[in-house]
Amino acid sequence: MTSISRLFTTLFTTYRQSWSDDKSTEALIGTFYGHIQKSDAGLTGQLDGSFTKSYNIWCAKGTDVEESDTLTDADGYSYSVRIVRELNEGFNQHIKLTAERDRKYESV
Repeated sequence: MTSISRLFTTLFTTYRQSWSDDKSTEALIGTFYGHIQKSDAGLTGQLDGSFTKSYNIWCAKGTDVEESDTLTDADGYSYSVRIVRELNEGFNQHIKLTAERDRKYESV
C-alpha cells in the first residue's frame, strides 16, 4: 500500500491574520508540503454563494493551518482556506483543505 504523502510535493507558505493594538497584519506561520487539485464546479459555486476557482489541498496531519489562513505556492498564487477537515480513518490519514484562489491572480 502506498502512502498519500508521496504526493505532497508542492510547497505552501501559511499566513494568518493577527491583531495588535487594533491593527491587523498577516503573520507568517510556516511552510508545508501538500498536493493541490482543482475542485469540481459543483463545490465551486457553493462557497459564499459566488463562483470562484476552488481547490482541494491535501497535507500531513499536524500541519498548522486554519480556516481563513492565506496560503501561497511557489508560483506566487494565493489561496484563502475555507474548510479544514482532518481525515483520521485508515492508512492515509491527512488533512484536506478546501481553498479559493484569490481573484487578483486570475487572468481576464
